[in-house]
Amino acid sequence: MSTTCETFNWDDVAENVVQPQVERVAIYSNENGDIVVREEQRWDEERDQVIIIAQGHALRAARAILEAAGLGDVCFYRRTEGGLYEDVQVEPTVGDAPEIESKDRTAAERQRRRRAKQRDKRDGANRDDRDSDRDSVTELPLLDAAE
Repeated sequence: MSTTCETFNWDDVAENVVQPQVERVAIYSNENGDIVVREEQRWDEERDQVIIIAQGHALRAARAILEAAGLGDVCFYRRTEGGLYEDVQVEPTVGDAPEIESKDRTAAERQRRRRAKQRDKRDGANRDDRDSDRDSVTELPLLDAAE
């Protein structure tokens, strides 16, 4: 499958969709043989999110996904020329990585924080403008009694 960002049609890749709910996720290979993981754009985004994984890292990426999902005991194997099967060794990934505590548990929390930041930036700029006008008091000229 070979599609560019501008010409991508989700209906054309229905058989490649691996996450049909929420934002759809499709996995396919591009013209260079790399693996493309593509998430359908959200309502507040201009385009789909795309991750490209080099073909040489496909097994490692698959292993990392399985380990992250708690399926680290799943094994990979391949068929040999004699019709037998052999195990495929994949170096561990997630198990060696340090535990990372996520900042939020849900997308809703993330969106609330984003909106609050935008509000603070907007209100902060407006408040600064108002404060600078208020703080700059001009003195009235003193009139000379002789005039």
